[in-house]
Amino acid sequence: MPAPAVVKPVSTRAALIVLFLGNIFIGSGVLAPAAMINTMTADLNVSSVAIGALIGWGAVVLCIGAPLFGFFTNQVDRRTLLAASLLLYAAGHAASAFAPDYTTLLIIRLAMISGAAIFTPQAASAVALMMPDEKRSSAVATVFMGWAVATAVVIPLTSILAELMDWRVIYGALGAGSLLAAIGVLMALPAKLYPARMSLSTWGEVIRRPAIVLLLASTSIQITGQFVLFPYLAAELRRASSANPSEVALALGFYGAAGLIGSIVAARTVNSLGAARTHMICLAIMASG
Repeated sequence: MPAPAVVKPVSTRAALIVLFLGNIFIGSGVLAPAAMINTMTADLNVSSVAIGALIGWGAVVLCIGAPLFGFFTNQVDRRTLLAASLLLYAAGHAASAFAPDYTTLLIIRLAMISGAAIFTPQAASAVALMMPDEKRSSAVATVFMGWAVATAVVIPLTSILAELMDWRVIYGALGAGSLLAAIGVLMALPAKLYPARMSLSTWGEVIRRPAIVLLLASTSIQITGQFVLFPYLAAELRRASSANPSEVALALGFYGAAGLIGSIVAARTVNSLGAARTHMICLAIMASG
């Protein structure tokens, strides 16, 4: 199957910035309950396990939804698809701000996370269509860095703000940010941005390539470990050491900063080292911890 031709936006830099910002809001929305876990448990009268489950079940939607949505939306223009996914995300955050109880919040969240399951992988797909081969890997890494910035900056800030204001206000702010990102996508990305046509045989080709299977398996294990720990970090710090909001934010910041530094280094070295070698180095560093 021939690769689709590169479609250049009016400004490649603007397109990358918009997709980077979109991933900041996507990542912040997915991980926000971890930063607000102490205030949300009190307000909704549920356990910290229940609040952590907002991230856990969201991760399930991300895992299952990303490949399925990628398949069924394969022939939708990337600009339209990415903007629509951010609009869904914005609407979900707005609705979450008015959720009367935990069950309603969980249902809204599962629908809302569908937007995240579309945006992050398809943003990478859009970058691949806009960038020449020699710049593609670093451009994709730059766009994914939005998640690292969300973890290193937005989530610690959210932890502090959640102690000063209603968590529902924060949900509203994330919704507004997602709306602005959707507008940015419509303005910065070129129209008629289509990936190569995908068929069921494509999945067979993926499964038959050991390198890709190994990459998916190792990434799955790493992400599983991250999602087991991170949702309850703030609650455990409060319980075990009576940490105040600033100390919790500092711990979350250190956690996120490590990821951000790693993302920056990977983005700058992946073109020279290659994706496989970069991935192995990252796994070795994590295993050493």
